[in-house]
Amino acid sequence: MPEPTLDPVLRKRLYIRYKQRAYRQKIVSEIEALQAEAAVLERHVARLTAKKQLLSWKDVAVGLKDDVVIARRSTTTLEAKRKAYLDVISAMAKWIAIQKGIQTPPSLRPTWRNVTLVSNATSRKLGFDWITKNVHFHTDKMLETFKFPSPMAPKSLLDFYVDAADAECLQYVLRCQQDLPIPLEYVVPAIRDNVVSFLIGALWNYEDREMQENFTEPLDMELLQEPDDRMRYTRNVLSGEESIYYLTREFRTPNRVTFVGQNIHEDELLPKSQRQCNRNFWFVLDRLGPAMTRLRVLYTTSHYFTANGYVSLDDEARYWGCDLSTTHDTKKAAVFHRHATDVGTEFARLGAQQIALGFGG
Repeated sequence: MPEPTLDPVLRKRLYIRYKQRAYRQKIVSEIEALQAEAAVLERHVARLTAKKQLLSWKDVAVGLKDDVVIARRSTTTLEAKRKAYLDVISAMAKWIAIQKGIQTPPSLRPTWRNVTLVSNATSRKLGFDWITKNVHFHTDKMLETFKFPSPMAPKSLLDFYVDAADAECLQYVLRCQQDLPIPLEYVVPAIRDNVVSFLIGALWNYEDREMQENFTEPLDMELLQEPDDRMRYTRNVLSGEESIYYLTREFRTPNRVTFVGQNIHEDELLPKSQRQCNRNFWFVLDRLGPAMTRLRVLYTTSHYFTANGYVSLDDEARYWGCDLSTTHDTKKAAVFHRHATDVGTEFARLGAQQIALGFGG
């Protein structure tokens, strides 16, 4: 059945009505969208234009007071740091000024000075570091000066001699060289625990020619607690007239380990010895191969001295257990040199024995 045909006029009216309704709906949708956007913008403007509430004067005062407290604390901290730095500068300047050299004979190419430590903790730690690094710096030069065999020469050495180039300032030298069929890693702890520790705590009986291990007091343990530094500072009381303040340190590279030692002549925190001598040692361990290590030991001591200078030959001999009171003046030097050489040679033998004990020998 065919669809009824609408009147053209009616159909046009319906079309116009539909168009008008669609247009009105579009207008309504646009108005709603604009209203929503306007609401968002109004809220944003409200946030931007909102006035911040002012603090009360009481709150302002409390805030300023807190800032003042913080500023004062910072000032106090900075002033304390400034004073500490000034103290270090003053102490180091004093330390440098009192490094008065002791005259050494021309034959002793490696010179030495009064080795001192000040009381200021920071300067003290710097002193520990500088003294040991200075001794270590001269390691190869000292081995060369005291005529150790060439590094390529597989030669054993053990001797002791008196350098008498200057009769008023003798120097005593012990040398040792051994090639050990042991890896470097095993030699190091044996030398550290059995030889170096024994040496700094040794008490030598000149009359009986016996070496005894004496009580050593560790010093400045808090300052020297850094494990990588491997430093030790000890006191060994030999007699009422003499105490040895020994500073030692271990230096490591992949193929060499060096132990150095230097006694401190003047320490502001410790009693002064009535007499003392300069003491140095170098224990040098070189890797020659996977299971071979060369040990070289240089141990030097000087003529005794006091605040007034070097002691007389008679007193020097007496400290070594040699009585020159009945010896003619022309023969005193020769007699004492023989005695010191005999004693030192025995000391060297006992030192070599201690090295052997370190490896279970």
